Amino acid sequence: PFGYKFSWNPRGVFSAAMSAARYRKDGAIVDVPAGQAYARENTARFDLCPGFEVFCVPNRDSTTYASVYGVDDVETILRGTLRYRGFAEMLRGLIALGLLSDTPIEVANAPMSWPGVLRAAVRSESGDTTVLANEVNAFLVHEAFPNAESALVVKGLRWLGLFDEATSFVWRGSMVDTVCALLESKLSYGPGERDA
Repeated sequence: PFGYKFSWNPRGVFSAAMSAARYRKDGAIVDVPAGQAYARENTARFDLCPGFEVFCVPNRDSTTYASVYGVDDVETILRGTLRYRGFAEMLRGLIALGLLSDTPIEVANAPMSWPGVLRAAVRSESGDTTVLANEVNAFLVHEAFPNAESALVVKGLRWLGLFDEATSFVWRGSMVDTVCALLESKLSYGPGERDA
């Protein structure tokens, strides 16, 4: 669902994604607040070739690179991260659902299952996973997600096992660390795979 496997700790990927960014576009400085780099208005789509759709996301302070590369007078300079389609949508969905919160929560107050996490996020009381999936979708649409994007996020959450009580849930002190543990188990490189 992310179009991505983690060759390093997912926490580092999310930390970079949640950082503020700055770049110059058409001569003007653009500041992107922390947690907004993956917002729709801050990503640029590139169709490099058929079936190879990627998005560029601003990555930290790009303006410092103008002097490093001797291009101080360029109108536009952007240091970006390229991600496949699906990554930005999943990241926006995780943020909207509160799954990337780094606020520490005591184990006694922590959710005990992935469906429990989603129920709390969307204030659902349903034990039926189909109903819960529909409620998560409605929540995302309410949070200004287009229907196709919210459906993609729900499909990704289902693939990760977040609607299944049997999916391993080990509380790691915060939601982001708990999500990272799940992603490490689901999206790490397997034997013989490597980051190219």
